[in-house]
Amino acid sequence: MFYIGVDVGSLFVGAVLLDEEKHNVKTAYARHNGEPVRTIREVLADFPLEKIAGLVRTGSGGASLEKLGGSFVDPLVAGVEGVRELLPTVRNIIQIGGGSFSLTRLAPDGSYQQSAVNSACASGTGAFLDQQSLRLQVPPAELGERAMRYDQRPPAVATRCAVFAKSDMIHLQQEGFTVDAIAAGLCAGLGSSTVDGLLGGRDIVGKTAVIGGVAINRVVVEAVREKLGVEVVVPENPHLIGAYGAALVALRRRGEAGARLDLAKLDQAKPGTGSGALRPPLELHLSSYPDFQWYQHWVNADASEIAIVKPCQGTVNVTFGIDIGSTSTKAAFLDPERQVVGWIYRKTAGNPIQAVQLLFKAAREMEDKGGFKFAIRGVGTTGSGRKMIGALIGADLATNEITAHATAAVFIDPTVDTIIELGGQDAKFTQLQDGMVYNSVMNYVCAAGTGSFIEEQSLKLGIPLTEYAERAMGKTCPLTSDRCTVYMERDLDLLLAQGWDRDQVAAAVLHSVRDNYLTKVVGGLFIGDHVYFQGATARNRALVAAFESELGKEIKVSPYCHLTGALGMCILAADRVPEDRKSASFKGLAFADSRVEVDYETCELCHNRCHLSLIRSDGNTLAWGLKCGRDYGEKKVKVRDNPTFEWWKKRHNAWLGKVGGEGEGRASRGRVGILQSLGTYGYYPFWRRFIQELGYLPVLSPRTTEKTIRQGTAITSAE
Repeated sequence: MFYIGVDVGSLFVGAVLLDEEKHNVKTAYARHNGEPVRTIREVLADFPLEKIAGLVRTGSGGASLEKLGGSFVDPLVAGVEGVRELLPTVRNIIQIGGGSFSLTRLAPDGSYQQSAVNSACASGTGAFLDQQSLRLQVPPAELGERAMRYDQRPPAVATRCAVFAKSDMIHLQQEGFTVDAIAAGLCAGLGSSTVDGLLGGRDIVGKTAVIGGVAINRVVVEAVREKLGVEVVVPENPHLIGAYGAALVALRRRGEAGARLDLAKLDQAKPGTGSGALRPPLELHLSSYPDFQWYQHWVNADASEIAIVKPCQGTVNVTFGIDIGSTSTKAAFLDPERQVVGWIYRKTAGNPIQAVQLLFKAAREMEDKGGFKFAIRGVGTTGSGRKMIGALIGADLATNEITAHATAAVFIDPTVDTIIELGGQDAKFTQLQDGMVYNSVMNYVCAAGTGSFIEEQSLKLGIPLTEYAERAMGKTCPLTSDRCTVYMERDLDLLLAQGWDRDQVAAAVLHSVRDNYLTKVVGGLFIGDHVYFQGATARNRALVAAFESELGKEIKVSPYCHLTGALGMCILAADRVPEDRKSASFKGLAFADSRVEVDYETCELCHNRCHLSLIRSDGNTLAWGLKCGRDYGEKKVKVRDNPTFEWWKKRHNAWLGKVGGEGEGRASRGRVGILQSLGTYGYYPFWRRFIQELGYLPVLSPRTTEKTIRQGTAITSAE
């Protein structure tokens, strides 16, 4: 007879079949995509079900699947059972799965001592890596291999939060780092932050095993090993240890009533039926919507979407606007009559330099197909990569996204007073009066209200982005969380498991994104009567309907909603670039054929130790990342003659109480220590005077060092 352990995690289902002698007979592992029952049926299809005498379920989804029969054990217990059997000398177990991570400590005799698990945040989990791999357009299964290819020290990526990770990834892309380098930084950062989250600066002693699906990733494991400073081992098939431990429990419990697999119930198991819809159907009643029809429109072999807006002949004078975003790169061309000639839209795919070269290649394709030639009279860049790309191509000006988008919005409709903008990686809310921006805010610590989240969920649901809006329109759907990507994804998994239709779940995603944006970005700010929705997400008609249903106002969408950054730069270039300049520094569309090489170097000239990206093109070298402001060719630090620093020193001395002998002779009652920290800095003059008036001498702690940080981390109880 055989005994089976089934591990139903947040992302995967694993199964291990053992015989009476604990021999591993068969294993299976598959992503369940929110349908664990169906996946279990598929996974067990070629298992000898008639010979299974015992079943034990484990994992975050195992407890609720009673219909499969058998009994349930906690995933921590299953992990301990599996590791103790395979690695009896291990004293600590770090488990990193799809939706959770944990640390379990064992006594020298192998008995359980204590455990710690992650908070509700999933930033140290496999789901977090999956999210980031999608942003890099790398299949999740390949992320670890891409990270292994990078043979230098990985660049730093903050992995404690998805928002900060995205920001770091965007900055690294701007600096020219390859996808492999960013993947290495992600994996190394996750391993390090996972240890920090579990240990809180405390020491760990003894051999430590790393298990769970993420343990397959060697860069993560190496980061854990480096961080812990102890012997770290990974058992064979670490992703199946939970199922293996559950199978061992099933073997030990053989003969128990109710522990057998119920084949009849397994065959009859059907997903539940969603009921109790709480959201209204997504429909447009107040808002008109553009048809996005163009004179010529196609997608080329490089996956660039190209449109010629109006027929042209001969030489066409234009200004050229480029928006280099974290997820997409856009271009627009504006003629002297301020009419759009054409536009290009494509994915950045983690490589802004290549994206811009493909953009230029698409512009030449536009010329060939349209039968005209561009005479470019001004070039402007915006977006997260505007400075690096602007310097590389010789643009005339580089401007922030808020200015560019507002310029385009006022150009399209001078009455606009409110701009809703959901970009790929960020979300902004801009208020205007008489064509001028008077306030603008953006998402601070949550990425749930952005286009990348919608794209991730469309992939998860198996719904192409081109079909998303039509499939979500008119659908009622259940209430879901708008708090963060972690909770929203958990809600979606639960809804799918309960049997809600995928189109209904797709609609629920849009309601959550809308609610997150209005709560986290807009807050209590005034929303006017002329509301424009900008960004590529505005091409999703169902998301526009979600905003209309909540705000009860007309939501205006321009045919150029996905291009407003690039269009704004066209207008700014036309207004600000002198006619006699005519983009003298611009390299031209021939930049598409330039050979661009990216290398890295650490500057050793001063304590900054700047990590430089060296971008070589057409015989020139652009160094990105120099903090002192020197040219790359200069081999000495550039010292700035800035009198502001002298005033800073005077202020600092006043802050310390060193001006006029303040505090002398007031220490009759003793000394009071004050921690020299960021929070203290703003209030120290107050506390210094307060303590002095009491007759004590305030004494600041020494400056913060790596040692004090480690000591403080070890005793803090906060995350």
